[in-house]
Amino acid sequence: MMMMLMLLLLLLLLLLLLHPQQQQHQQQQQQHQQQQQQQQKQQQQQQQQQQQQQQQQQQQQQQLQQPQQQQQQQQQQLYL
Repeated sequence: MMMMLMLLLLLLLLLLLLHPQQQQHQQQQQQHQQQQQQQQKQQQQQQQQQQQQQQQQQQQQQQLQQPQQQQQQQQQQLYL
């Protein structure tokens, strides 16, 4: 994903350099800025998804610990 975005940015920069007309040049710069903003939003969304995954993993670990505790209690009752 990141490589594709970087390639797009490079292509846009090349286009900007190649076009001599000033009016078109300004319009392209504006488009370029908008695309950068969109990329930042996408990155933020990806980070949020990673955090959610970590939380899910923690919950699973807690569930695994609980049944072990129950087994220990049962054994104690048998010895008593």
